[in-house]
Amino acid sequence: MKKIWFIVLKEKKEGPFSIIELKRDIRITPDTLVWKEGFSNWKKMREVEELKEVFSDENENPKKTDDLIDKPCLIITPQDEIILDLQKEPPYLLWILIVLLLLLYVTFQFFWVR
Repeated sequence: MKKIWFIVLKEKKEGPFSIIELKRDIRITPDTLVWKEGFSNWKKMREVEELKEVFSDENENPKKTDDLIDKPCLIITPQDEIILDLQKEPPYLLWILIVLLLLLYVTFQFFWVR
């Protein structure tokens, strides 16, 4: 998809973005101002027919969102920040982390404390 969309967040212009990137960006709401070449003024996303699909998945396909509940969500923002949403993370990863920490502790106690 073409990156043709510019947005305003916290009074700062960002972009260009593709529609897929707009869908994935958690900061975007239907009231986010958007612009592309050919527009005379900035418009709210809800007013742009081409961008109706950015928010349409939430109501039209509840099964798809239910499938994602147990999967981690990796979000890459335009500022190159990577965010891992652990609220959707399955609990087995927590147990793996706990086991690894315990192994490190036991290894430390066995080799360095003696």
